[in-house]
Amino acid sequence: MEHLYKIGVNRNNSRIWLEGSKLLKSGFINKTPIYRHFYSWDCLVISKEQHSEAIRHTVAGTSTRPVIDFNGKWVTTFCNPFTHYRATFNQTEIILQFIKEQ
Repeated sequence: MEHLYKIGVNRNNSRIWLEGSKLLKSGFINKTPIYRHFYSWDCLVISKEQHSEAIRHTVAGTSTRPVIDFNGKWVTTFCNPFTHYRATFNQTEIILQFIKEQ
C-alpha cells in the first residue's frame, strides 16, 4: 500500500507525520518499538526490526489511531530540498521515498 504525503512544518522544522488506518493495517500499533535508519540520501526506512545503525522510537497515539511523528532539525536537514514523500507500507517496515514535486 502506497500513499503520497506533503512534508509538514512544525516550529520552523520539517515534519514527517503518519497516522491512522494505514499504520493499523500494517501492524504498527501504538506502543510498538520502531527503528528508523537512512537507506540512501533520499530514503528513510521505519522498521519493526532493529538494525545496527537504527535509532529507536515508539509508535504514539491510541489503539485506534496510531501516530508516527518525526520532527526537528534532523528532519529539516534530511528533507531539504524535498517537498513530499511516498510511503510504502508493509507488515515489517514503512519505506519513505522523498521526492521534489515539480
